[in-house]
Amino acid sequence: ILKVYQPGTYWVRVKIGECSAIDTIRVYFRDPPSFTLGVDTAVCTTSPINLFPIPQNNSLTYSWSTGSSTQQITINTAGSYWLTASDNIVANCSSSDTVIVFPKQLPVYSLGSDLSICTKDTAVLTATVIGASAYLWNTGQISPTINAYQAGTYWADVTKDGCTFRDTVLLSVKPLPVINFGNDTTICEDRTLLLDAQNTGSQYLWQNSSSMQQYLVETAGSYYVKVTTNGCSSSDTISVQYNYKPLFSLGRDTMICPGQSIVLKPVIQNGSPLSYRWSIGAITNTYSITEAGIYWLELTNSCGTRTDIISISKGICKLYVPTGFTPNGDGRNDVFKAEFGENIISYNLEVYNRSGQRIFSSNQVNKGWDGRLNGSVQPNDSYVWIIKYKVVNDSKEYILKGIVSLIR
Repeated sequence: ILKVYQPGTYWVRVKIGECSAIDTIRVYFRDPPSFTLGVDTAVCTTSPINLFPIPQNNSLTYSWSTGSSTQQITINTAGSYWLTASDNIVANCSSSDTVIVFPKQLPVYSLGSDLSICTKDTAVLTATVIGASAYLWNTGQISPTINAYQAGTYWADVTKDGCTFRDTVLLSVKPLPVINFGNDTTICEDRTLLLDAQNTGSQYLWQNSSSMQQYLVETAGSYYVKVTTNGCSSSDTISVQYNYKPLFSLGRDTMICPGQSIVLKPVIQNGSPLSYRWSIGAITNTYSITEAGIYWLELTNSCGTRTDIISISKGICKLYVPTGFTPNGDGRNDVFKAEFGENIISYNLEVYNRSGQRIFSSNQVNKGWDGRLNGSVQPNDSYVWIIKYKVVNDSKEYILKGIVSLIR
């Protein structure tokens, strides 16, 4: 046996008795595989890295510390990794290299627990990490914070120092309770309106702090309710007005004179819109009469009907002027004035003494002379009076003259 340590040609001769043989071998030396795994590096648990020899040689056999025999491995865990590369031609011709992989700190954050919002509300989702270099949401947004209002799954990838971390949150949207009182309305005075907020099992808050599902309207006003179901609230408001049966008056009973006309016109306190029906069949809002009689008016609206009656009697229409008066303060016949004449529409009274001095005048039938002149008592005597007047439906002016005796 000959151990050789240098390349070269070696031969050996073997002799047995007179016989011998010779053989020759040439020995060559091969360098062991030369490679490197590179410098020590770092790894993110969510971003695996590949380890491989440089240069790569497909004619070698590889053995990793992980047990893999592939030329390249993928890792996501920090640690010490070595690789042995063996020559497939020369046995035991191999070399090794080691690389240390350090862990990188992930940009850890949380989008929080799954959450629910109410329809029309907005959830603010925040993935803010100090020093982060990039954000990417599944919605395509690249900001640290987004507003979410649709149900679904939301995730965000946050990158820092080459490491990316993802968190996910589930957003559900709860419907709002539906309330609809309808349009503002008007009801009649003797009726009520039952408002129902529906959504049985919810919480209710009315304008007067009632917590019942229903509310009975008995007076005019504005009515409001807030309904809360599963933490979500809606509200509605309705204005309720009251309409009344017609309330009106044709006035006091009165008198009418020949040739006179009276316009009957109701004084309406409430109840419009109205329809009219007079006792004589007219449907106008006023009616003109020229004769005495009993007249009634029936007013109707959506809430009912009411009637009022007026009596028109024949009046004392002729103008009467007394011939004397006694202004002594006894309360009887103390004032000189005309009486009756209900159909007079224009009137003027003048009183003169014996010297022709006008001592009194009035254009009102009910206003008379009290027997004084500028506060001074006038003596017993006869005084001349003149009355000019007109009556209804007659353009002529009438004149009356006479003498009145003042007696104390």
